[in-house]
Amino acid sequence: MKGNRSWRAITRAPLRRGHYRGLFGAFEVFERPAENLKRYLTAGGTYPYAPHLRTPVGVVAPLLHTSHDMSTVHEVFARRDYDAGKGLRLAVDVGANIGISALFFLTRSPHARAVLFEPNPANVERLRRNLTGYEDRYELHEAAVGLDSGEVEFGVEWTGRYGGIGVDAEKTIRVACVEINDVLATILTTHDTINVLKIDVEGLERELVAAIRPDLLDSIDVIYYETNRPEPLHGDRYAYRFDCQTNRLQHRGRR
Repeated sequence: MKGNRSWRAITRAPLRRGHYRGLFGAFEVFERPAENLKRYLTAGGTYPYAPHLRTPVGVVAPLLHTSHDMSTVHEVFARRDYDAGKGLRLAVDVGANIGISALFFLTRSPHARAVLFEPNPANVERLRRNLTGYEDRYELHEAAVGLDSGEVEFGVEWTGRYGGIGVDAEKTIRVACVEINDVLATILTTHDTINVLKIDVEGLERELVAAIRPDLLDSIDVIYYETNRPEPLHGDRYAYRFDCQTNRLQHRGRR
């Protein structure tokens, strides 16, 4: 293990095109790219820390609490794991954590909106701080998203990045959970289209995406979900791509 990454991940890094995208993206996004690349690559530096990031709507400075948060910033803003253009109008963020991916979506344009799901109270507090000034453009649900609605056991660990339903962690809390199709159907009662659906919930990503009903899929442009290996789904509707643990589905009829 080196920093936040295994030796296996390090040795495979040169084979992933996303890492080259992240390297060049760092110089475009960070106001101090050398310092922030060093923090990302070495998991070093002191925290809390607020990197300054260039975005289409101006510079933002999310407050980070660990080197794991720095990894998230690099992956989202520099590597653009959840790429979204200026035409983004609505993103649904399942597993919003401390708000880094939500901040990315909301800064694509002054018109972008986001619906967020995050059950960890500690993450929610940090998310609200990082999204200060965007309160009129995001809707936060303090709940997990799963295959059934009800209450669930949610594992929580010290970084806040790797908790999830059924995760074996140092602490477990009870949280509200809403079923994935109920979530999407409710959102689509007031919106015609979900431009981006991002799911990062530490273990249930494939199952959640696989469970989405066909009638709802036809109103979703792009789906991003995290897994350790390629997991193509819904091939009858979506073109598929995998890079750096991110699965991307682009609806064939909604380009």
